[in-house]
Amino acid sequence: RLHIWNTTDGKLYPEDAAERWAWSEAVPQHHVDWSKELSCGRWTLFIKGDVVSDEGYSVGTANAVKFSDVVERLLILGLSDDTSEHKSPAVWERKPGARYDGVQLSQEGTRELVLKLVFFMRDSRGSMVEVPPEIEKVVTGRRRITMPTLIRSLWGYIRRENLVIESDAGDVKFKPDALLTAHLFPEDLMTTGPAPVRTVEELYDAASRMCKSPGPVVIKHRLNFDQFDPTASEMVYT
Repeated sequence: RLHIWNTTDGKLYPEDAAERWAWSEAVPQHHVDWSKELSCGRWTLFIKGDVVSDEGYSVGTANAVKFSDVVERLLILGLSDDTSEHKSPAVWERKPGARYDGVQLSQEGTRELVLKLVFFMRDSRGSMVEVPPEIEKVVTGRRRITMPTLIRSLWGYIRRENLVIESDAGDVKFKPDALLTAHLFPEDLMTTGPAPVRTVEELYDAASRMCKSPGPVVIKHRLNFDQFDPTASEMVYT
């Protein structure tokens, strides 16, 4: 879970907030959103990471997992201003042995910008996989998920849809429906007749083939120069 916010150096135009609102109300036809511009052009962006479990709750400090344990590289794009040319992206890269709860970036600029934040996650084998949109919508509720949680979600879906087949010998199998056949067993689409029943082992193998390694996480975040409510700039992304 990412907490992203910014602070500013300098004051908003005009300096007096009451004057700002009175001016804008008295002359609405000439209204300018002064909150978009700083008298002293400098802002600082803060990005703090909290690791959450598959169930969505924050992981305790005993696990000692930090932002830098999860993120390998961060690109910040869109660092431009009306008075300057487009700037090169800011790049943060994890250094071996260094561990951080988050990162911060200070830049010159007078206007609120929409920043494109590109997070490249660390390559931890088997940590996270990415599922197709249809599986996310119907089964998991999330695009990125761990393999154990994916299997639990798939099996929960199989039970909810009454697809489980139990034999007299105690063997447990299931009969894939159209959704599972399309994404887990597409080879069955080429055969005539009913789809064959499948085992739990086949479910795991098929899920592994269906998933792909997740790409970078991209977030678009707008700077907020509201100095009258310091918490207004904070956004949370999970």
